[in-house]
Amino acid sequence: MNKEVLKKIFSGLGTVALLFNSIVAPLTVYSQEDVSVLTEESVLTDEITPTPVESPSPTPEEEVMPSPSPEPEPTIEVTPTPVDEVTLTPTEEVTPTLEEETVSPTPEPTTDTNTSAEGDNSEEVIENPTEPTPTVEPVETEEGSLTAVILEETLAESVSEFDFEVIEEGSATLVTDKPDYAPTDTVVIFGSGFTPDQEYTLEITSETGNFKFSDTVTSDESGSLFYSYQLDGTFRPLYLIEALNSDGEVVASVTFTDDSPASLPFSDSFGSVNSTTVTNWDEQNPAEILTGSGEDSPRAGSPTQQFAKIGDNGWIRRTINASGFQSLQLKYYWKGDSDAENNDFGRVEYCSGATCTSFPGGNLLASHVLNNTSWSSEQTVNLPASLNNSSFRIRFRTESSSSDEFFRVDDVSVTGSVLTQPDLTITKTNDVSGSAFVNVPFTWTLTVTNNGDASATFSNEDIIQDNLPSSGANYSPTSDITVITSGGVTGSIDCDIVSDDDLDCDDNSGGSTVVIPSGGSFSVSITVTPTSVGTLINPRSGGSNKCQVDPDTNESESNEGNNNCSDSVTVSHNIVQNPTLPQVCGVDIALVIDSSGSIEGGELTQIKNAFLGFVSALLPATPTQFSVTEFDTTASVTQSFTSNTTAINNAINAASSG
Repeated sequence: MNKEVLKKIFSGLGTVALLFNSIVAPLTVYSQEDVSVLTEESVLTDEITPTPVESPSPTPEEEVMPSPSPEPEPTIEVTPTPVDEVTLTPTEEVTPTLEEETVSPTPEPTTDTNTSAEGDNSEEVIENPTEPTPTVEPVETEEGSLTAVILEETLAESVSEFDFEVIEEGSATLVTDKPDYAPTDTVVIFGSGFTPDQEYTLEITSETGNFKFSDTVTSDESGSLFYSYQLDGTFRPLYLIEALNSDGEVVASVTFTDDSPASLPFSDSFGSVNSTTVTNWDEQNPAEILTGSGEDSPRAGSPTQQFAKIGDNGWIRRTINASGFQSLQLKYYWKGDSDAENNDFGRVEYCSGATCTSFPGGNLLASHVLNNTSWSSEQTVNLPASLNNSSFRIRFRTESSSSDEFFRVDDVSVTGSVLTQPDLTITKTNDVSGSAFVNVPFTWTLTVTNNGDASATFSNEDIIQDNLPSSGANYSPTSDITVITSGGVTGSIDCDIVSDDDLDCDDNSGGSTVVIPSGGSFSVSITVTPTSVGTLINPRSGGSNKCQVDPDTNESESNEGNNNCSDSVTVSHNIVQNPTLPQVCGVDIALVIDSSGSIEGGELTQIKNAFLGFVSALLPATPTQFSVTEFDTTASVTQSFTSNTTAINNAINAASSG
């Protein structure tokens, strides 16, 4: 039975009920036993509000409104009764028009008038109290539809229809910018997957010395965080970083290692105390320091009872600083496990650099089958020459098929001989004490000396590069400059001044190899003629200009910091001073005074003062003689030659004009 048929039945029944109540005594209509009775007030309201009915299954109920006549049929407003977890959507609402006169209908027996095809709806029949019969004006029937959405009983946290983004703290991670650091490095910490804009406590701890550091950090809007931590210089092999939420729960963690390079000679017998960590070594568990009985018995002859015990996929790693050493050797003792098979191994490896973390297959130093249950003899491994005079890492690692198969290591040492290296130095000097004159030549001399313990060998390589001043001077010679060697230097050193005023000395002439033994030296000199006033600065400024021995650093030296040279010369004009006359040099000077009146009195005074100055300058310091002569129309000698200063001055002062 479809909805249209039901509507017509409801409408007809409602019309009959109204007519019947208008003619006969009011009848009381009872609803089903489990349906609440509604009063007239609830029927005559503009919008009918149904009474909720508790039911284990959703059963929307309909309310039937009376209509005064069958034609046209009034529209019945159906407002379903909401039941727990039932949502009903009415489509059209029809309100009957009532007159002021009211009636009290007589109750009628309960009558079932609706049975839906699905059997999930029941009709609610209204019991009307005895009141005046209302006059009802019919309203045109309007089509409508009823829509209901039924939800199952569902826990709120399991509702999937809502698009909530849930970030669980269990997904948070911490990483560091590298796995291993020097004791004075800065550790950069990155975090992701944290709850956005939340405060966390960052704890950095180490079992070594019970170290602990903490600080608060706040994640950004994307749930990320950033922190940098400066290590304090104290060696602690292993650090743990933990991020704690406000409840003190650890939501993310990461570890990093701190390494303190061991200098040569290096040895480690692993102390005298059992430890869950291998002191002073980086490690990946399982690894520990141990001594015991049975297979864990100590090695006879070891200076201590303890040794390193490494489980499956575990390793211990140590950084070695071999600066100044060569001919390196690694020595150790090892022992396997009774549970090991032929495919269980103890690996000994190396990598280059103080912070290297990759151990390529080609860096395998030794491999031991772990089914050996006795301590081995001392193992000696000659380390590659590439590790001489450098920092590197050695690693002992277990590669087995079971967690109860161990690689035991004891009395590890790295030794080497002191590296003999050349130590080249260079000096540049001038022979004018730093001061020269324009157009007056001087000499610049460069001297190279090997103060090291080994020879320096140059083969098709530059020995000296000197970028001379490019202005203010001329240089000679410019090719085949003489080189003076001493101390056993062999080979031919060719020095030339090439383009841009660069002095270049190398071993390319004739393809000769130049060997400068310990204590050997050579020197090269060039003539410099200044052309202008100023300072000749060597090497000239700018760019990669240099004055250096072994400019391409082809030689490995014990001291690379003394390979440079420099020198400066100040250039000025050469000013010639008047010579100083010796006292043995005397002259005879005749002073002649014009007394004819042709000169004025002032001019005569100037002449007298000049003559007096001559006398003062030469007498009595020199064996000079003066005479004084006056002339008018005739000349007369007023003072003959004499060295008597007083007589000469009197004769000068006595002269008169006119």
